[in-house]
Amino acid sequence: MKKISFYILPLLCGLSVISCDDKVTPEEEVVMNETDQKSFIEEVAIDLAGKVPSKDFEDIKNFAMDLSEISSDQSWAMIGDSMKASYMKCVSLLDEKKEVDTAYYHYWGYDEYDDIVWYEDTSFIDVSYYYYEIVLTLSNFTGHYTQTDNSWSYTEANDLQFSFKDGKGNDCVLKVAKEGKEAKLRIGPDEYDDFEPEYWMSNVSVYRSDACICVPEKVTLSLSRGGQNVTELTVKYDINNLTKDGYFDLGKSNTTGGIEFALNNGYKLSVETKATANDKLSLNYSLTKDGGELVSYTISGDPSGVPSIVLNSGLSEREFSSAVQDGNANIKNAYMCASIDGKLKMIGKVEDLRAFLEINDSINNNECNEEKYKAFVEEANKHLDLGFYYGNGKTKQASIEAEAYLKDKDEWRKEEYWGTRMVLVFTDGTRTSFEDFFNEKDFTKAIKAFEALEEDYETFIKGEE
Repeated sequence: MKKISFYILPLLCGLSVISCDDKVTPEEEVVMNETDQKSFIEEVAIDLAGKVPSKDFEDIKNFAMDLSEISSDQSWAMIGDSMKASYMKCVSLLDEKKEVDTAYYHYWGYDEYDDIVWYEDTSFIDVSYYYYEIVLTLSNFTGHYTQTDNSWSYTEANDLQFSFKDGKGNDCVLKVAKEGKEAKLRIGPDEYDDFEPEYWMSNVSVYRSDACICVPEKVTLSLSRGGQNVTELTVKYDINNLTKDGYFDLGKSNTTGGIEFALNNGYKLSVETKATANDKLSLNYSLTKDGGELVSYTISGDPSGVPSIVLNSGLSEREFSSAVQDGNANIKNAYMCASIDGKLKMIGKVEDLRAFLEINDSINNNECNEEKYKAFVEEANKHLDLGFYYGNGKTKQASIEAEAYLKDKDEWRKEEYWGTRMVLVFTDGTRTSFEDFFNEKDFTKAIKAFEALEEDYETFIKGEE
């Protein structure tokens, strides 16, 4: 059965109102009819397809091929030996800091021949602890490695850097650097179930496990050629108001973070998140080219009633879901704005997300009762304000609503099954389903534009045959 949440909630999940753009021009306030809107949307789609040709990535592709040519260089076969000493030093430092303790138990027991043997068992330990240890070790792994004729030279440094030449002899540098303060975030379980030995075990000693990672304020990973960055990945994260033991508490801790991935051809992917416990939260995503928007997405809202939930590796999904559902967690003023090319925008608002979800549950529980089903669908529409906006205009060109329809009928049982579909409602009262509006006939040019774009990238990846 189609559910309202299937269409709407991915757009509103986790959602104070952030405007896509506040500028308005009189021309953009003109209300378009259904036919004009189809033409406008098709033009936007064709324009977007024309902005991202495969030739934009030609230089990056050639650079990747140049890098692949050096993989057979003998010095690359020696990089592991050059790094081993530094890696082992990091391991020893990690052991000294005791940021990760292996969890296991020892006991005397019997083997298959009834001989008494000494066992060490780690089967009940979450394997993720070993990944934590790897992460911690790599976070302390620093130094500058420079490629020579058939080996690598090492110099101590506060960051990690590899200097080498590509297949055309260009100087290249792969660098990882961290900046700012570090938040010490504990991620191991804060308590454990008591281990009960089997009757045949003796001298059992249990070692608890724990793990803690340091989250830098900023981490940058870059790859340059000839002194110019080809790619750069920047991760920023600030965590505060942790528990006194260093754990993240969903109902009390705050986070601000972002990821930015930039290429030398002008493309940039940005993700920004901000969450103040039981106050505000938002997520902003954008893909741009030379500073111009291609796609953007914003969700935000005012959370409240989120209980104190300490996040650690010992917290099960059931425990987490139960804590949230049994409490009064809610999001008021839920807001979403999805934008394509800065011209086509879908904007949605739900004043009370919890109430909306409860109505959605009622819809799903009454699929065989036409009267109740339709009543709950209408009630859901009252809580949902969703529609299309064009350009920088603030006039809703078309509303998006849920509509009940007869999905199936069981003649033998004399039962009807009702479903929900999303429809567009225009200012003149015309209603049309998404399937009917976005049909192949009216969007032939857009379909062909994206098919041509797909073929363009297939040829680009495979090469001319």
